[in-house]
Formats: sequence, C-alpha cells, structure tokens
Amino acid sequence: MKKIVLILLLFVVSINFFNAQTTTKGMKYQAVARDLSGLELSNKPISLQIVLVGDIKSSTIYYSEFHNVITNEFGLFSLNIGEGKVDFGEFNTIPWSKENIWIEVNVMKEGDTYYSPLSKSKLLAVPYAYHAATANALANDDKLRKPGVPSQNWSLFGNRNTNPDKDKLGTTDYTDLILVTDNLERLKISADGEVQIKGDLEVGEDLTVGKNVYLNANDNFSPRGETINYGKFTSNGQVTISPSLTGIDNDYEAYPLRVEGSNQGVAIKLNTETPNNDNNFITFFDSLGNKIGRIEGETREEAKNTPEYEFEEGMLIAEEVTATANILESFIPTCTGGFIVSCGISWSSVAMAAADLILASVNLGHFYDLEIPASGVTYQSGSADYAEWLERLNPNEIITPGDIVGVFGGKISKYTKEAQQYMVISTKPAILGNMPKGGQEKFYEKVAFMGQIPVKIRGAVLAGDYILPSGLNDGIGRGVSSDAIKAEEYREIVGVAWSSSLFNEGISIINMAIGLNANDVSKLVTQLENKYDTLEKRIAALENKSQVSEQTESEEVETMSKYEIALEYMPPELNDEIMEEAMLYLKNAYQAKGINMEDHPELYKLFTDSIYKAKIIKETQDRYKKTYQKYLELVKN
Repeated sequence: MKKIVLILLLFVVSINFFNAQTTTKGMKYQAVARDLSGLELSNKPISLQIVLVGDIKSSTIYYSEFHNVITNEFGLFSLNIGEGKVDFGEFNTIPWSKENIWIEVNVMKEGDTYYSPLSKSKLLAVPYAYHAATANALANDDKLRKPGVPSQNWSLFGNRNTNPDKDKLGTTDYTDLILVTDNLERLKISADGEVQIKGDLEVGEDLTVGKNVYLNANDNFSPRGETINYGKFTSNGQVTISPSLTGIDNDYEAYPLRVEGSNQGVAIKLNTETPNNDNNFITFFDSLGNKIGRIEGETREEAKNTPEYEFEEGMLIAEEVTATANILESFIPTCTGGFIVSCGISWSSVAMAAADLILASVNLGHFYDLEIPASGVTYQSGSADYAEWLERLNPNEIITPGDIVGVFGGKISKYTKEAQQYMVISTKPAILGNMPKGGQEKFYEKVAFMGQIPVKIRGAVLAGDYILPSGLNDGIGRGVSSDAIKAEEYREIVGVAWSSSLFNEGISIINMAIGLNANDVSKLVTQLENKYDTLEKRIAALENKSQVSEQTESEEVETMSKYEIALEYMPPELNDEIMEEAMLYLKNAYQAKGINMEDHPELYKLFTDSIYKAKIIKETQDRYKKTYQKYLELVKN
C-alpha cells in the first residue's frame, strides 16, 4: 500500500452538549486521505493514533487513542476524538483551561507494525460548556465579530476553488504577521503594511518599485554592503552621487565615481547631431554652484573663429608671404666692387628662397588639408592659460608663479641667458599636461604655453608692449614698445602686455598674452613691406651703378626704373628647372643635417609622392606669379 498522507479537509471542532452543565463526549475530526501523488485513497482501511499533548514547553501526553476507519469514494473519513480505543489517559481529565492542547496524528500503513507521525497542530477549540457558551455569545454580537476564519488552517498541498475576494492569508486585525523557519523570524509584515526581511532576497525576474529605493541604509552593518549590478544599468531620471569622501588627488579611493573594467572610459551622447558651443558634454562647478569650466561641442565654423585657428593660419600665411618676398629679392642682381663693378643673379640664393617658399606652401597646404570636422569638442575654463609640468634645471631653485624662465632642453630656470625659449610660470592653468609621476611634483613647475597669465615686470609697461626677460636672471620681465624693440630682441619676446603698469620703479604684476597674439601676426605680415623697402634700396643702387675702367674715372651712369629692373631681372614665373633645383637643395640640406625625412610625414610625402610633389610645386608657382604681378603694379607707377 502506498504511503498515506492525510489532508485536513475540515478541522473545525463540533462540540456536542447534553445541556449547559454537561461536558462534551468528544470532537469531530474529518479529513481526506491521499497518496503522495495527491490522488484520493477511495474505500481504503486506515489505522490512526490520536494523541493529545500539552504545549511545547511541557509536551505532556494527556490522552491517546486508536481508530480504524474506512474512507469513502472520495477518500473522506470521519471520527470522534474521545470515542476511540483508549491507549492512555482519560479524555475528561485533559486540562483544557490551563494550557494549550496539541493534537498529534499518527498513521499505520497496511502491513506495518508501528505508527508513523503524520501531523501535529494546536487545537483552536476546546470541548467544555462554559467556553462554548462564550463563543456562542461572541458569535451573536456583530460589533465584536471580525471578518475571516481562524488562523493556521492551511493546506500544505495547496488549495483549490479559492476566491481571492474571500480567501486570504494573514491577519484581519491590526497586528503584525511574522513568518518563521527553524523557529527564527525571517519575514515580518507590520500592521501598517511594511515588509521586513531578515535574510537575502532573490527575485527571479523583474522587480518594480513604485517609489524610493534605499540601499545599504542600515547603520548596524559596518562596513556597509555594496550594490552590485551584473547587467546594464539604465536610469531614466537624473543621477546624483554624493558620498562623504576625502583624500588627495592621487588617492583612488577619494573619487565618488570610478569607471574601470574596460579598455574604454566614459561615453557621453547628446541629443543633437551637430553639437556646438551651446551644448556642453561636461560642465564643472565649484561648491557654490558657480560654473567654472566646460567641455562643449564645436562646429567647423566655430573652430575657424577661435584665436588658436586664426593665429595658426596667420603665422603660416605670414611665413609664405615672407618666403615669396625673399624669392623676389633673390632675383635682384648682386653687385661686387673692384676695378669693375660686376652685377649678376645669385642662382644659389634663388634656389634657397624657392625652397623656403616650397616649405611654406607645404605647411599652409597641410594646415588646410587637415579639414576641421563638422563638429568636435572644445574645452572652456574660467582659468586663462594652458600649461605643462616642466622640470627645474636646478631642483633647489626657488621659482614662483609669474616668474619668467628660460627653457634649456625641456628644463627651466630663471637664468635666461642663451635660453632656447622664454616662458612664464602659470598661476592657475585651465589645462595642465605632462603630469609627473607620483611624488615627483616637487621637482617640477607649471609652465604656461598659451593664453593669458599674470607676469612680474620691473618699471613702467603699457598695454601692447612686448615683455622680455630683464636680463638679470631674476624671473622679472621688462616692457619694450613695438617701435623701440630691436631686431636681435625678437627672439627674447615672452609675450605681449594686455594691461599696463605706470610704476617706474619697483616690481608689479600685469596680465600678459603668451603663445598667441594677433599683433604679432600682423608684425610678421608687415615684413613683406620691409622686403619691398630692401628691394627698392637695391634697385636704387642699380639705378646709380657705374662702370669703372682704367682709362676713365667716370662715365655717364645708365639708370633704370624699378619697373624696368623688375622686367629685366625678375621672371614672371618660376620654371620647372628652378623648382627642381629648390627640391634638390631641400633634400641635400636635410641630409647634411642628418634629418630622417621618414620621421616627418609631410616632407617624406613631398619627396616620394609624385602627385603630391607636383601639386605643391604648382601651388608655389601660382603664389609666386600672383606676388610678381602685385609687385609690378606697385612699382609701375
């Protein structure tokens, strides 16, 4: 016979009274017998042992009896507890009013010689008359009656034909509901509906929360737990990260947001196809909420209007203009004195000048070929300069912000004599590059490369003056006006004053532009005029030249106009022979200096790519031709 499982169908005590003063004879017990597969055991004999014991604390056995029953066609059987074959105790002596009584049901399978425990539960009704009377009174009082049925009438096999409007699990009064395992509280539903879970919670699929979610909020856990997500994390609302952290800038644990675990960093995608200066990818604020910097979008047209672009373009145009003037000058005959004054064109000078023009054309063409993308990003900051860390030449030298320094092989010092370059120590850089290794910052200074920067100067300075080192190797500068500056001082220019100081004595601080300045670009462009002045002087010399012989000390001087000299000596075009000589001069010059052209892609392309070479030569010839025509127009009248 299969193992029998009794499923409680109805466990409601039916109390029979002789009258109000008599005691009960027993209690009705009714159940359905099923096998392990859940099928009813129809028309089967079953042996049962009923044991009534005290509560968990005492576990005293007060009464025990046996019943032999036969199930009906539905597996249902009924019996009266208290009317079976007595095994132990007396039914009428059970202390119903003193403690809770529990019922144990044991079953014997057909062929077994012992009873196996089946269930144990607390009796919720007791068979004595006074309790029955009280229950009857309560049942007739609508004010005291609460909806629902007595608790703990659960079926471990599940219930069927349930009605969600009537069948509920829980309490009908204002009290907490607690679930336990191993006699330990695991879950509590408070009377107010709050759910508390003592252990872990695993959700198989989706979890939807209608309002707030607080994670790791229990102060009793130290350290607090972590929130670990193994899938994608998507937020449709604003995200704020505000932990209480402290630490220095090279302390990884001091940063509230850390991104790791990939070969890439952070991707930011805006809802616009062409981000411009009105679209910020990242905005920086101080603790007061003031915006102090941003990384913003930038269109092609916006990029062309930046000082950096205009400066770079102006410098390259100025170089090309100067190179064109040089090549015009190179065609003016050179006169040498002696018994006979001899004049002629220096073709080596022509080749050198043509080579300079080719290089200027390559640089300008490369600048324009590097097409600015339709959109990009630019960095904006309340700070005004762009700087890099550079190492001090003397680790013990004291250098402070605003000091002018000389650069020697990438290292800096306030000693500026014969320096390769002159720069200023930054006060508050917007961008800082070339970061030293950890702990090495004490040997470096922040050196401004471009932008506006405070600088120390001695004596009076007016806005627009050039700032040069004082020459005293003290980190102080001096101002020189554009009219007073000497040619040999140009290489010492640190920047241009953008503010004034009227103190004739002592040291003051002014605002200076370093790295870019429209005024400097215009100065370079005006060099063309100086070249034309030189041409005029040399032409004048030719106009007054004389030929001397042994027989006569002077003869009538044959003079030529500037226009005639230009037509006589300056070719209207640079022919291919001149351009090939210029290319050969360039190649030999680089080889003589030990320069590997493969390290310079544009130069290497000029000598190895015939199509590119022809393009540059054609552009150079066209620029010369235009300049020649302009010069003729200038000197014709």
